Amino acid sequence: MNGKTRLGEVRLCSTCSSLQLSRQDFEQPPYQPEEKYHQTIRRGTLTQLRERGGTCGLCRLVLHALQRNDQVWGYKGVRSDDTKWRLEWQRNAEYDPAEDEAENLYGSGLYPQLEDPDSQTSYCIQLVDDPATRVLLRGRSVHKRIDPEMIRNWITACKRSHAAACNKPSSLRSLHNRLLCIDVQQDCLGHINSDDTYAALSYVWGAKAQPQTTNANFKDYCKHGAFKTVTLPKTIRDTIEVAKALGYRWLWVDSLCIVQDQQEEKMRLINSMDAVYGNADLTIVAASGETVHSGLCGWDAGNQSGRKLEIATLGPDFRIGILPAFADELLSCHHAKRGWTYQEGALSCRCLVFLNGFVYFYCQSAVWREDVMAETEKFRPIEGAGTLGRARSEWHLRRYSQIIDAYTSRDLTFEADIERAFAGLKANLAASMDNTFIWYGLPACAFDWAMLWSSSYDESVQRRYGFPTWSWMGYKSRALLATDHWSDFDEEWLRQRTWIDWHIIKNGEVISVWDPERDGTKLRSPDVHSEATPAINSSVKSVAGPEILPKAQLEDFSAASAEGESNNNASVYLHEDSHADAALGSILVGASLRTDLEGKDKEDDQSDPHSSSQSDVNSAEDDEFCPQYGKPKDNNLYGRDNAGHLDFLRKYRVAGRAQPSVKLPEPSNYPYLMFSTLHCSYYTALPMWKERPYSYLAKSPKIIALKDVNDNVCGLVQYDGPSEVSTVEVLILSYSAPGTTSAFPIERLNGNQDGFSALPKAEVEDSEEILGEMHTWNLLNILLVTSRDRTTTVKERIGIGVLYKHAIEASITPARWAQVILG
Repeated sequence: MNGKTRLGEVRLCSTCSSLQLSRQDFEQPPYQPEEKYHQTIRRGTLTQLRERGGTCGLCRLVLHALQRNDQVWGYKGVRSDDTKWRLEWQRNAEYDPAEDEAENLYGSGLYPQLEDPDSQTSYCIQLVDDPATRVLLRGRSVHKRIDPEMIRNWITACKRSHAAACNKPSSLRSLHNRLLCIDVQQDCLGHINSDDTYAALSYVWGAKAQPQTTNANFKDYCKHGAFKTVTLPKTIRDTIEVAKALGYRWLWVDSLCIVQDQQEEKMRLINSMDAVYGNADLTIVAASGETVHSGLCGWDAGNQSGRKLEIATLGPDFRIGILPAFADELLSCHHAKRGWTYQEGALSCRCLVFLNGFVYFYCQSAVWREDVMAETEKFRPIEGAGTLGRARSEWHLRRYSQIIDAYTSRDLTFEADIERAFAGLKANLAASMDNTFIWYGLPACAFDWAMLWSSSYDESVQRRYGFPTWSWMGYKSRALLATDHWSDFDEEWLRQRTWIDWHIIKNGEVISVWDPERDGTKLRSPDVHSEATPAINSSVKSVAGPEILPKAQLEDFSAASAEGESNNNASVYLHEDSHADAALGSILVGASLRTDLEGKDKEDDQSDPHSSSQSDVNSAEDDEFCPQYGKPKDNNLYGRDNAGHLDFLRKYRVAGRAQPSVKLPEPSNYPYLMFSTLHCSYYTALPMWKERPYSYLAKSPKIIALKDVNDNVCGLVQYDGPSEVSTVEVLILSYSAPGTTSAFPIERLNGNQDGFSALPKAEVEDSEEILGEMHTWNLLNILLVTSRDRTTTVKERIGIGVLYKHAIEASITPARWAQVILG
């Protein structure tokens, strides 16, 4: 097409013309014909694109897409002229099919990508038709101005079609008091009734000053026309106009609708963000700009430059162009980097997002946009919680993981806000998880699982002081939760493969972490498990109020005996109780474990998620209950069904020792975690695969190996301590089932089982992919700890990992049952 062109058509260079692209190439799905998918149709260098981009329409689009890729992924360098790139066919949309036949409705897109292993691709070249197109997932050109009628139609369609998913959930808390809002018709503040409809604003404050409601100006702001005489920031003024255009009378904006110096009411609202944003009919998100003065990008008639699409007309009714990559652009904007804004998007029923000149409608069921014909139920947004906090998974633990991952990836101006900025999410998560209590971000119903969080592999970790080390809130780092499977598997693991009874010490009281009666947690079944192990202290019972031990009984949680201290300088608390008789019975029995659970293990092997059939997965998707422990009993606080499997620890009991008095940890109001488990110690070493550059583990200096007293590699851990150490203290947490270890996914260690030299040869030969499929329960989840200082016996968490279970017998210092207080 480098010969004559019609009016409005662009020329192509000889190379692009030789591709003989047609409209049909883009209309067909990317796998028609089969060999088309991921087929590279052209390669070149940036020099070629820069030379031809001024005259060739396709070269211009390719160059523009590559530049946008670098922008959205934060590349700061300058690409050299000889940088190579390729162009390949893929599907054309950021959507997953909601129906099987929907696969045939995708079109094809050409994705330019640099031939650099670290480069990413987000933008594709695809068909762009006129705004009235009715072809699903087809790009469409946009109007010069944002069309309020289109937005109103989106809201109406959502309410009509997504009633169950997008309307206010029955578990949503009410606001109790009348909410203060902006009356956009009267330009003033006013209180709304509980049945009034309102919109809310989510935005970034920024450092520049803005008007705020205080006791001093509250009465003036409630007078009609008050905001006509106040210079409101552009974002708030634009949002008032949008609310009017969409037919809303009331608008909630935090700076104006919270009286900033009424501290009690302010904290009540901060802790009720789930109710504020969850009850809003629509949340308007100012995603572009870094301050409240940036405005809603694309709304202002005086600034429409961002609304231009890059388009090339190749022939009659044949236009191709580059559409915004909504998810990636949203994740790279300033709004998505702030911790406080995360819950605002996550808790809203439906959002209207103003981003880089375009507007997007984002509800719990769909993403609709100006530039793509996607108003259909045949497709759904790609699963994940990173974009506006939308966690698409229907499995409770996975949704919780997605939310924590996304929230901890954001920044806070004040680190002390980590809990306050999570308060609304906490209330929402607790309600969705059968009203379980959430302790510093860890749900009580699955506490053993939640304790397996790890920090990001490639980030340095800093302490967030004032928060416990056993919670992800105690660190300035992205938190990665343990992987999960389906609900019945996860619940079985909680009830049968864990043994620790977790308690919180606070204000001189010992409170059980799991107490469904106290917390109003809904149990799935009244009592489905048999009598199991006795609790830490049989005097601790489930009562209507907080479950506590009297302060005097804290003396039972005494310091180590002189013999114990001489064997290990780590001063863990030791407590001789009936729980130790049955606590860890089978973790070292290995092949001799012949109980009902072994038969169940074999069933698990057949239904293991790594090798399951599709029918298994589909049946699991129908089971959406939240995994939890069983009903507490006087001698079994966590309602576990692991009787007979935890007999082995009798040999680790400490007998005939003194019981010195214990001074409570300071400060007394700090949330210390108390529990009993097995304590060991090991040497540290670099894993042998550190020298393999292709291994993702080799890229992280935080991954270290453990060696036992015989110099055998017996474990692998992620170390978050402040400096290198030659030995580490280890606490045994639980069995490491497929998917329940969080230091790294076990399945990624396939082929590296040679690194565990402590494995008996027979087990290596008889067990296929020991570290991958886990046909036998050979690994244990472990916690790395260290003493807080020389004057206290309190421990702090410094890492997470896995240990080969037979290595317990080869601990540097004799393995022993210990009572631990973790700060």
